[in-house]
Amino acid sequence: MTTTQTFSFPLPVLSATNFRNWKFRVMSLIAEKQLDGVFDDVAKAKLTAVEITQKDASARALIIQCVSDKHLDIIKDSKSAPAMINDLEKVFARSSTFSKMALWRNLLTLKCGATGELDDHFMKFDTIVRALTDLGTKFDESDKVCHLLLSLPSEYDAVVTALETVSSVTMEFAKSRLLDAQLKRKTMKDETRNDSEVSFKCQVCHSFRNHTAQCPRGKRGRGGYHRGNGRGFNHRRGGGRGGSYNTNHEVSNNTYRNASLATSSEVVFITLSTHDKLINENVFIIDSGASNNLVRSEMEPDMHEVEELENPIQIHVANGHVLTAYKRGVLRMNIQGVTVRVEALIVPGLSHNLLSASRLTSRGHKIIIEKGQMLVCCNGATVVCEHVGGLFVLRGTHVGSCLSAGTQDDSLWHRRLGHLSTGSLRTLGLPEVNGICPVCVEGKAVRAPFKTQERRSKRVGDLVHSDVCGPITPETHMNERYFQVILDDYSHFLVVKLLKNKNEAEQNLKDYIREIKTQFGNPVRRLRLDNGGEFTSNSFQKFARDNGVRIEYTMSYSPQMGGKSERMNRTLVNMVRTKLIDSNVPKHLWGEAVRCSAYELNRSPTSALQGNITPAQIFNGRSEINKLRIFGSRAWTISLPKRRKLDPRAKRVVMVGYCGGGYRVWIPEEERVVRARDVTFDETVMEYQERQNSITVEHNSQEEETEEFSTPEKKKKTPVKPKTPVKQKTPETITSETGEPTAATRSGRTVKLPRNLDDYELYSAYCLLTTCGEEPSSFEEAMTDPEWQEAVKKELTSH
Repeated sequence: MTTTQTFSFPLPVLSATNFRNWKFRVMSLIAEKQLDGVFDDVAKAKLTAVEITQKDASARALIIQCVSDKHLDIIKDSKSAPAMINDLEKVFARSSTFSKMALWRNLLTLKCGATGELDDHFMKFDTIVRALTDLGTKFDESDKVCHLLLSLPSEYDAVVTALETVSSVTMEFAKSRLLDAQLKRKTMKDETRNDSEVSFKCQVCHSFRNHTAQCPRGKRGRGGYHRGNGRGFNHRRGGGRGGSYNTNHEVSNNTYRNASLATSSEVVFITLSTHDKLINENVFIIDSGASNNLVRSEMEPDMHEVEELENPIQIHVANGHVLTAYKRGVLRMNIQGVTVRVEALIVPGLSHNLLSASRLTSRGHKIIIEKGQMLVCCNGATVVCEHVGGLFVLRGTHVGSCLSAGTQDDSLWHRRLGHLSTGSLRTLGLPEVNGICPVCVEGKAVRAPFKTQERRSKRVGDLVHSDVCGPITPETHMNERYFQVILDDYSHFLVVKLLKNKNEAEQNLKDYIREIKTQFGNPVRRLRLDNGGEFTSNSFQKFARDNGVRIEYTMSYSPQMGGKSERMNRTLVNMVRTKLIDSNVPKHLWGEAVRCSAYELNRSPTSALQGNITPAQIFNGRSEINKLRIFGSRAWTISLPKRRKLDPRAKRVVMVGYCGGGYRVWIPEEERVVRARDVTFDETVMEYQERQNSITVEHNSQEEETEEFSTPEKKKKTPVKPKTPVKQKTPETITSETGEPTAATRSGRTVKLPRNLDDYELYSAYCLLTTCGEEPSSFEEAMTDPEWQEAVKKELTSH
């Protein structure tokens, strides 16, 4: 016997967003038809096989009736009614991290308006909390109350304060008190409105039936619905030709504003105004209504990092059309000399490129509109927008078309600041490096670091980090093998000391502590050090106790506890390695490179400080970058004291660092570092790279000259013996045709002897005669020679 199921009400239909409510309704219908036994294992055990089959078939039929055709494929392979519910739950009720994150975002951003109804607000709140509970989130009663009270406007602060005095508050109690407060507020508003209607009268016609702002006599000739300049009682709505136009305009703006604040992230409302001059790939319209940057699909070949969207985004245009974006990417534009990186959606069928004003302001840029002109201020640069057809637009060119002309200029400040990162260059308002810097890739290739969180210090000297790095080979020209890092935690100001031995680090820290107390009046409170012997001596611990300094030693084999000093060591070594590769200076100048890198870091932005501030601004009160030059570049310094009138006035040196009032330069011929004030730089030439190239060219030219002046007869007389080992001979001293002594090198090149040997007579024959006899190898062999016997006797009798 077949049972026909009839319902006097419409069945719930499953959609992509109502699964939980749909499941509740379907399970209620199944329970009404007494089919829920197939979902309960205990009740199922009491049924026979025939009953189970009949009830399961009825439950399956009921579920199928509640599922639309496009979702039937999900449950076609399910063998039972519980399996159907499980398969649908896997698709529509995924307990993923992203789903939970979206719900938490909705909960944290949920706010009740000042004029909103609390009933609707409570319903939204309960829906989000219930969804999070289904995904496994556990809420205490107090947590729910706290989240609910945080979502209320300031008008309910008095109720919130009263609820804080109650020891244990439940959701029902809090909701009832809030609803009572809302009812009281509504009653007071009605009473205030009635009183105001009775007590106020019009100041123009002296009637109680209308207010002054609503008086028809006051509107005549003062804007409103008549001609005027908009300076009457309705001046807040704007003047113009009439109030009817302004009212419609205000309504459209409100509607537009409400649409732009829609909660769905997949819908974007924009307004377009077609103009022939604006249909260009290099023109962007500044749109205050677009919630995202939008570009035409024709610009996709010029974009970078293009990727498919997980969920296509629908874009509702004001004229009623709907566009869909399936991709997004990054477009680099050069607008009025400023390189702009635009992250935008690629929209097929879009007629104009739109730049979202809200996205610009959210990234910290400022938009100024005055006197019919729009200015966009970003990172110290100002871009002027054109006014075309009632719209503000920006014109630019693709960065790829002008890379070849600006590569050298773009990398100039990057190299001056020790190959600084792109983000820090952007913060300083300096040109960014386009593309990849090969030197940075070689010198800064590292693994991904881990991050630790710690409370920041509140003043200079609260916490000081220090560490020693080394030994480093080769030694510097002053025989230093180590360098010590001293880092202030508050200002992030860096001091570097070069050490010959590790035991010098203790005295450097003592001097630094005294200097901080003298310069800033703040005693150093804490020192964070490792367990090196240079920091654990009894004398240093006694000094710390006498000065009230607390030493925090890191655990053994745990360099992460001193992460700031360790990270600073790595940063300095990376910068030094990069400088040596870039400039090709001798490696024994690494000490000067360390000092130079510390100077540059103190004048560069860092993520440890908030805002566009550098460590030198906090520590010294100023931070100047006009003094910076490229490490290892060619320079000239004035020779002082002056010698003869016709001697050169300057000597060529190499820039290796900075000092107070000048620079530190390296003199290759003298192999020493001097301090110089009057220095002229040529940053386009690396001195040691130029020297290496000149040495190579000179050596090749000498070899070619030797081959050119060698006679053919000599070449013929020289026998060629391939694959025969040749013994290396020392240079022979011979006499040339002019009588001057010369020497022959291994390669056969003739070299004249120095002129300082002209005062000496050297006879090759005499040297050959003195070495022609073989000396005895032992005493017994010497005693067999009469000459040696006579020499031994003379030596013995002389003593």
